[in-house]
Amino acid sequence: MLIYIALTSVSPYKYYTAGIVGEVDGDDVYIWTHKKFDIGYNGKHIVDVNLTSESKVKLQPSVQLKFTYEVFPS
Repeated sequence: MLIYIALTSVSPYKYYTAGIVGEVDGDDVYIWTHKKFDIGYNGKHIVDVNLTSESKVKLQPSVQLKFTYEVFPS
């Protein structure tokens, strides 16, 4: 089972994107700790956003996670 997140804009414009946060595989639970945002523009206007999840880590007691992200204009 995959676990998703949905993001919406707080600006007057309505942007929406969804991405995978984690995964349940039997008794194992995983979380993706890196997100990549590819943002498409037409002039000054955002026309699309692509969200990619990477770096899947198994959740375990006392595990320390580092979350990172990248933003790419395309």
